[in-house]
Amino acid sequence: MATTKITSNVLALSAAQTNINNDGSFTLSVPTQINNTLSLSGNLTVDTNTLFVDSVNNRVGIGTNNPLQAIDFRPVTFNASQSGGIRFDNTSGTWPCGIYIRSDGVGGPRLSLDAPYQTNTLNLYNNNVGIGTITPTAKLTVVGNISATGNLTVDTNTLFVDAAGDKVGIGTASSLIGKLDVAGSPTTTSSTDVLVLSRPYNPGVGFHTAASFKLSNPSSSVNNTRLDIALMQGNTLTPITPDTTVMTLLGNGNVGIGTTSPVAKFHVSEGISRFDRSGVVFNITPNYTGLGNVALDVTTNNGIIFRTNNIDRAIISNTGSVGIGTTTPNEKLTVSGNLSASGDAFSNGAKLAAETFAIAMAIAVG
Repeated sequence: MATTKITSNVLALSAAQTNINNDGSFTLSVPTQINNTLSLSGNLTVDTNTLFVDSVNNRVGIGTNNPLQAIDFRPVTFNASQSGGIRFDNTSGTWPCGIYIRSDGVGGPRLSLDAPYQTNTLNLYNNNVGIGTITPTAKLTVVGNISATGNLTVDTNTLFVDAAGDKVGIGTASSLIGKLDVAGSPTTTSSTDVLVLSRPYNPGVGFHTAASFKLSNPSSSVNNTRLDIALMQGNTLTPITPDTTVMTLLGNGNVGIGTTSPVAKFHVSEGISRFDRSGVVFNITPNYTGLGNVALDVTTNNGIIFRTNNIDRAIISNTGSVGIGTTTPNEKLTVSGNLSASGDAFSNGAKLAAETFAIAMAIAVG
């Protein structure tokens, strides 16, 4: 096909080269080369919808002859390939990238940004943004690692990462004290959850488990922080708030087990206190048998030794014998050393004379 070359300011075409319409517009039927400036008034149409210039509204349409914006791009078809898009490249064509309209059958079209030699680097779909995914399910969905410099803030106080101080705040974005600072609602006199640790139900293996750390200030007039540690009890398949307080710590240094108001450095209330080591078990039972007594109970075949200044002073053996000054009593009471007593002495209900008691004690202590 021949090419018509225009070298002057006057466009002269033969009837064979043009199709002149009644409105004065014309269609070029042969390739035309223009070496000088071409000035047109009115609209410009190239192959119906390939390119359309709307001179009245100052708009350009690509793929449409009815542009609605300054540049209106409408590919005839769009799919998973790069048709229906804008490609950017270098002069040698070795760094292709672009912006494309695609549809992969995932529910609707999406706008994709491709980095060089990559596809679907960034996708806008269903009012969401996806990086590394074509189906973002949130306002921003990222598949892959994220690297950031500077602070990170999520919803003001929900999550705050202090990049300069290498600290993380949950529930607070200011005055971070430790590496992890978890802040709950404003302090009250009642204990409320600040941090909950849990593991979900595992069918056939274990029920849902949870532990919570609760903070409060029992007195509105005195600052005495209280920390309650609670565990969840019962067989449950769904998460519930841990409701069994197992330990309480107060700001004054008191620790309570079985009580949320410890009045001593170590305060155990309700139940038996047990101490064991290497199989030897020692129990302390308040209000033993309901009579108000305290039972000291070694549940194994061992005795109880009383020591002062790191020296054995007395013993209650595993057979019930008592030794003072000795750890090997051979009678119900064995005393090694001098014995001083005041008051009367009795044997089988009968009062002993002073001389008889003195002789008996001298024989007993050797």
